[in-house]
Amino acid sequence: MELDGYSVRPLTEDDLEMVLRWRNLPRVHDRMFTKHDITWEEHYAWFKRQEKDNPREHLIFMAEGEPIGYIGYINRCALGGGRRSLGVYIGVLRDNPLDGVYLYVLAALYGFEVLGLAHIDCETLVDNPKALAVSRYVGFCDVREDTISVDNSTRKVQLLTMSHAEWQRIKQERF
Repeated sequence: MELDGYSVRPLTEDDLEMVLRWRNLPRVHDRMFTKHDITWEEHYAWFKRQEKDNPREHLIFMAEGEPIGYIGYINRCALGGGRRSLGVYIGVLRDNPLDGVYLYVLAALYGFEVLGLAHIDCETLVDNPKALAVSRYVGFCDVREDTISVDNSTRKVQLLTMSHAEWQRIKQERF
């Protein structure tokens, strides 16, 4: 799937070292719900589970043919197969403010048009205003604010969602 020089491709075992390096960057793991540095053993075990159970739901986000980020769809809820929670991050910072927008746009496109999801949910830390602004611009709507426990501290998280029908409307208007 490609759009304006941005694309996604499946995550492969060859990507694991790169993705682990990105995931453990302070600017990335400070925005995650698991804040410790992920070990190679944890990362590899996670990949093997995903490879077996959900191989199409973990992607590398590309800009001009170069890998710069990660997109994952996580089945965190018991609401059925048509709903996933989205996890995204940029691993390689470039001097292009559109990278984050296209990250979310391609995540929505892939989720709705390839995976056939009915809803995509998103949980973003309230102290991450850039991610909140981009997700809202792309079409995610606030559901509620909640608190979560992260490494023995409480953090506020904004729950957002988007339906396939909402995406179809927003895609026509904005993209």
